[in-house]
Amino acid sequence: MKKDFGKVVRLTEDAYNALDKIKKTTNNTYKKTYSYSDIVLASSFFLDTLFELNPELVEKVLDVAKELRTKKSKEGELPGKVDLLKELRNNFGTFFDDLLNNQKSEFLTEIIERLLDDGHAAAAADLIIMYKELIPEEKFSWLTYEVLKQKIEEEKRQKKFFEEHTLRENEAEK
Repeated sequence: MKKDFGKVVRLTEDAYNALDKIKKTTNNTYKKTYSYSDIVLASSFFLDTLFELNPELVEKVLDVAKELRTKKSKEGELPGKVDLLKELRNNFGTFFDDLLNNQKSEFLTEIIERLLDDGHAAAAADLIIMYKELIPEEKFSWLTYEVLKQKIEEEKRQKKFFEEHTLRENEAEK
């Protein structure tokens, strides 16, 4: 006797329609046959990855989906027959914009920190100035402080080198 590995999951009509639409789109686009299980598993991979990148974003998306589902189930239909998928897409776009800006900010900050660690204060300063709007205020202040600190240290080293070099030249002339 074969062991059945399948599970039955109840979906709302909107959830089923969304799943079915994705299935049809992928099957038509890639000219392959994907099952509902394939689509759900792939979607869960995306959601899991997104959760690792930005758990707050996942919570917002799930909250929007839940709110829309509960409104529809309580009221029978959403006021004005709002399409759940359109509503989710409208909200989802702004979430992805936030995510991309956060990733850009983190990536940029990491590059600037590496430049500072390697002693390239001028290059770090250029990036800070060019992309100021992507850097959170508290991080901007700290990075600016680090750049100034390194530039002051560099000027001290150059001044000391120049003084030592001048002293050696003067002693050599004597």
